[in-house]
Amino acid sequence: MWKKSILFFFVTLFLLGMIFQPVMGQEKSAKPKVISMTSLGVGTVSHVLASGLAETILAGSGIQVRVEGQGTSVGRLIPLQKGEGELSFMPLFAGTEAALGWGVFERPEWGPQPLRIVWLGPNMFNGQPFVRGNSDIFALKDIKGKKIPRVPGMTVTENIFIGLLAFVNLTKDDVTWVPVSGIGKINEAVIEGTVDVASSNPGAPDAFKQASSPAGIRWLQVPHDDKAGWTRLFEKAPFMFPMYGEEGAGLSKEKPLWGVGCPNAIHAYAHLSGDIAYTVAKAVDNQYDKLKNIHVEFKKYTVATTLDRAISDKMLIPYHEGSIKYFKEIGKWTPAHEAANQRALQLEKERMAKWKAKR
Repeated sequence: MWKKSILFFFVTLFLLGMIFQPVMGQEKSAKPKVISMTSLGVGTVSHVLASGLAETILAGSGIQVRVEGQGTSVGRLIPLQKGEGELSFMPLFAGTEAALGWGVFERPEWGPQPLRIVWLGPNMFNGQPFVRGNSDIFALKDIKGKKIPRVPGMTVTENIFIGLLAFVNLTKDDVTWVPVSGIGKINEAVIEGTVDVASSNPGAPDAFKQASSPAGIRWLQVPHDDKAGWTRLFEKAPFMFPMYGEEGAGLSKEKPLWGVGCPNAIHAYAHLSGDIAYTVAKAVDNQYDKLKNIHVEFKKYTVATTLDRAISDKMLIPYHEGSIKYFKEIGKWTPAHEAANQRALQLEKERMAKWKAKR
């Protein structure tokens, strides 16, 4: 009798194991141990910030984030598109170009991409035009007929300048485009005199290098009170926003800059698990006290910033449903945010339909 009892006991355990094993497996898969985040390569500010976010996400969720350096917008999105990666940390101008299917994404194998914002960083001086301090260029209108850098395969650098040219009623045909081997070579081209104007961030090392050179540096103002100019700029570069600053190479309270900015953001595809997007957004928010000490830029990585309506109302990339779930949970997602997000979703739907019809 006791042998039958023991046999029944082990059979029962086996059957219970068969029943609960799939459930336990599902729970485990809902929270992966490791995910990836693409960014620019090692040595760039982008990689430093992505690494800081990875450290914060690990602390807040237990998920390890592997940061992978990629030199181009296409390279940063290929793993995500194929489902082999989860996140990409890059400027909104790169994400918007992909979402619209512009530039390098106009190729048949790409087209408009269904991207989503998991976390939006603060507006910062991305794409701010500058010249040598001894240049005869004092304002944007003086760019006419001058040499402008372009990086083959990185059309977003051209789109930034096309927007700036539109601000002063100029077009891409009003300047001379000079090929430069890589984005890291643009500022060197200004110092060497190969090009007349380039764009950068006043806080970037290359900007300080230019400022300390014999020629010095001069930032070209983009007046914020020129509403018509900003309308034209945004039509050509719908990822640039007004930015004011008093700190950086060649800047001070006496010499402030009324310029253009573009936030960095954690991007994902719409097919990313809502659980992952929710977990990442929650970790970044809950670990703010840790994050703000990693890099000065992270002091502005707050929910108020990521939902800043000055940008979110105009943004063409929708927020990820997982992030929205978290924002709703903490009571920060408003009807205005929902309306703007629905607008972005509708515009995406229209873009996809046009692309499909064209093919």
